[in-house]
Amino acid sequence: MNYIETFVFFKDKLLKGAYETLFMVFVSVFIGIALAIPIAIYIYETRHSDKKYLKVINSIIGAIVNTIRSIPFLIFIVVVMPVSFFIIGTSFGMYASIVPLSIIAFALSTKFIEQSLLTIKPSLTQTAFIMGANKFQTYRHFYWVEIRPHLILGLTTMIISVVSYSSVMGTIAGGGLGDLAIRYGYQEYHPKLMIIVLILMFIIVQIIQQTGNILAKYYDKQKKRGIQ
Repeated sequence: MNYIETFVFFKDKLLKGAYETLFMVFVSVFIGIALAIPIAIYIYETRHSDKKYLKVINSIIGAIVNTIRSIPFLIFIVVVMPVSFFIIGTSFGMYASIVPLSIIAFALSTKFIEQSLLTIKPSLTQTAFIMGANKFQTYRHFYWVEIRPHLILGLTTMIISVVSYSSVMGTIAGGGLGDLAIRYGYQEYHPKLMIIVLILMFIIVQIIQQTGNILAKYYDKQKKRGIQ
């Protein structure tokens, strides 16, 4: 079969695989970011705390995040499989894949958000204080506006990383395009299918990257205009 015939033959499986990949990625990213925001803010707020117990908690959380980021993902999947089974009821499939992907998305998001907050200049904090902003208002109207372009680019990189990690889930029948490439492309020897899957993954990554670039550029212009 040529590439067109291969695509037509596997069209339903490719569509299902693309759906599963996007579902896994964006659900995991949503969960990861939702968990990462308060943790990253806590790390940022307590990094210079005078209270010893806050420094200890800060160090523990930082160590956990760095450990998650440093473990090879294939090994990490195996380690987290019991957690997936406990939460989902199975260690395989699309829904079980969301557990390790959410954890890695959380770790990456936490680091990107923390790094973005560390770019904030002390003068901005002083301005917010002088204007009488409370903590929430400081983050919402000052910090968020300042770090938004940088944060969007960082989180775009994170999402692309999760897309890459989602393909690894195919090694344990985790669903998505990665599972399709391994099960039918590699094990049943359909090399053209593997190429088609790679092209689809490339298209997905490019759409995410370009969307992130456009949003970052848009909000950077807003920041320069002083729009919140």
